[in-house]
Amino acid sequence: MNKTTNSNDSQEILSHAIEQMKQELGGKFDPEHINLAELERRTGISRGRLRHYQTGP
Repeated sequence: MNKTTNSNDSQEILSHAIEQMKQELGGKFDPEHINLAELERRTGISRGRLRHYQTGP
């Protein structure tokens, strides 16, 4: 598996988890203040990696 495929898989997992959180929280959802610990539990992606995704390259 190459890096691009792995990145696409991670993005799909993240998108799905964020969409679920958005539906659960409704109007209270703020993507700028997403709970990384909860996102880590839902996706299995480390908080360090999630911070990297959050801040961009």
